[in-house]
Amino acid sequence: GRGHNLLDLNRSYGIGPGDAVLALSSPSFDMSVYETLGMLAAGGTLVLPDPVAAKDPAHWADLIERHGVSVWNSAPALLDLLVDQLEFASGPRLPRLRTAFLGGDWIPVAQPDRIRAFAPDLRFVALGGATEASIHSVEFPVGRVDPAWTKLPYGRPMANQLTYILDPHDRLVPVGVPGELHLGGVGLARGYLGRAELTEEKFVHVELEPGRTERLYRT
Repeated sequence: GRGHNLLDLNRSYGIGPGDAVLALSSPSFDMSVYETLGMLAAGGTLVLPDPVAAKDPAHWADLIERHGVSVWNSAPALLDLLVDQLEFASGPRLPRLRTAFLGGDWIPVAQPDRIRAFAPDLRFVALGGATEASIHSVEFPVGRVDPAWTKLPYGRPMANQLTYILDPHDRLVPVGVPGELHLGGVGLARGYLGRAELTEEKFVHVELEPGRTERLYRT
C-alpha cells in the first residue's frame, strides 16, 4: 500500500532522477517515508542537513539553494519556518524548488502564495489521509488561492484510494451534508498489532449499495 502511494506521487508529479529532497521530517513522523523510500524509488537525491544546524531555517534555505533541492516534503509548520526566514532575510530566491508536498496538519490558506514569492514555479500539493491508510489518501494541487477561502479544499482520492463520507449509521450522506470521513483502497492497513478490539472498532465493513461492501477505516 505505501509503496503504491509513493510511486503514485512520483508518477503524478514527475519526480525522477534529477530531483532532490531535503530530509527534515523526524523518522517517527509518517511523512518521512517519502523523503527516504519515495525519493530513492525515483532515483533522486536525499539532502541531509548538518545535525548541528538541523533546526535552523537559514541552514535549510542554504541547502536548498546550494544543492538544487527541487522537492519539499513536510508538515505545514516546517514550511512556515522556512518562509518566515526567507521573508526576514529577503531571500534567497529558490527557482529550482518546483514541488512541495504538505500534510499531517492544517495548512494555512496564505502558505502557497507566501512560498511562491520565492519559488514562483512551485507546485503546491496539499495531502491528507491517515497512517492507517498508508498515510496519504487524498490530494489537492493548489493553484490560484480563492480570496474567499477560509481553508484549503481537502482534495480528491489518489490513485486506487477510496474516500466516503458516512452518517452515524454508515450510510452515504448527500453532497454538502456533514459526516465522518472513511478511507479505503489498496493502502488500507490490516489493523492494529495486538489490538483486536480497536481494530474491530476502527476498521469496518460497510455495505455502500446492495451487493457491494467495502472494508473502510473510520477516521
